[in-house]
Parts: sequence; structure tokens; C-alpha cells
Amino acid sequence: MRDHPDGAELLAAARALLRDTLLPALPAEHRHAALMIANAMGIAERQLRAGDAPAAAEWQSLHRLLEGETADEAINRVPAAGLDEELIRLNRLLVQRIRAGEADPGRPLHPGLRHHLEMVALQRLAESNPKALPVQD
Repeated sequence: MRDHPDGAELLAAARALLRDTLLPALPAEHRHAALMIANAMGIAERQLRAGDAPAAAEWQSLHRLLEGETADEAINRVPAAGLDEELIRLNRLLVQRIRAGEADPGRPLHPGLRHHLEMVALQRLAESNPKALPVQD
């Protein structure tokens, strides 16, 4: 267990200091660069807070889509190590199957692929620009 503040909390504090104290004092020609730095710090903070959960969810979705497992079967098989390599492998397999026409309308892969791509896009948007996420009902 890490002491507090953890990495995400440190980034949040540094970002707030940059945005609230330093940015207003900067000359206009340096404000854009400071805002870019603050945005990068925000992305890093959100990635730290999320941990491996987005990658694990992407792996589960790909595994269900490509291997035909149920959600319960896939959730118990998320690799403990090598998750990034496994995601690369599964995404390459997905590309091959798309190129082979297996995701065309009317084919079995089509409905699941749309769901998978929407989920991945929303996860990435949650990290990079959460204000742009669609409003949840």
C-alpha cells in the first residue's frame, strides 16, 4: 500500500497549482503551452486512477467477440501478465477477421464489433477528454 498522496493525487495537485496559480501569471504567449501541459497531466492522472481496468475490459470484450465466450467466462481469464501483448495479438486477429469480411453487415461478428468499438472509444474518451462524453441518462 502506498502512502498518500499517491501519484494521481500528486498530479491533480500539481495540475491545480499550474492552472490556478501559475497560468494566470504567465505571459499570453506561454499560456497555450501551459494548458497543454495541464491537459497532459489530467490524462496521466486519469490513467493512473483507472489502472489496468480499461485494458482488462478491452481484453474481455475482444475475447468474447473473437472467441465466443460469455462475459462470465471471459472475466475469469484476463491475463495477469502480458496484457498489453495479448491486446496487440487480439487486435491483430480482429483486423484479419475484418479484412476477411467476417464483420460485414449480416455476418456474426458485425453486431458485437460495433459494441466493442463503442466501448473502447468511450473508454479512451474518458481518459483523454471526459467532458466530451455523451450525457448519461
